[in-house]
Amino acid sequence: MEIKYRYWLCNVEGLGAVRIVKLLEYFGSATEVFKSSEEQLKASKILPKKAMECLLMSRKNFNKIEEDYHKLKEQNIRFITTQDEEYPTKLKHIYNPPQGLYVRGNLLDLDIPTVAIVGARNCSYYGKETAKQAALQLAKKGVTIISGLAAGIDTSAHI
Repeated sequence: MEIKYRYWLCNVEGLGAVRIVKLLEYFGSATEVFKSSEEQLKASKILPKKAMECLLMSRKNFNKIEEDYHKLKEQNIRFITTQDEEYPTKLKHIYNPPQGLYVRGNLLDLDIPTVAIVGARNCSYYGKETAKQAALQLAKKGVTIISGLAAGIDTSAHI
């Protein structure tokens, strides 16, 4: 059950890796963050007003979050967190690692060459084509392409 609450936290607008880690340290688990009262959240002094509002609102829509989580499984996508064994060790040790990763298929050995191709979501046709071509040429050389899978440059790199 904790994984669903971690998924929820990672999908609350205004919560990045740093705030999520602080919330987890303060409350002990994502489940406890979810169960905490508005007063407890305010007392933690972790969240600015807007992020607090987004977190409280997202609780009301938890059924939708749970539904989205189950849809991932239907598409053979796993959501893993820094607490999972398969979370990449190298990634875990960077400054502010992502608290959740979406994985389809197998995670590759990160000792092989990797390149992150990331960029604007609202990008030009030229930007999309450049990302596709760069990724294609790198992939032909055995380089693994990594991105956040956001729309725009990130998605184009994986096409």
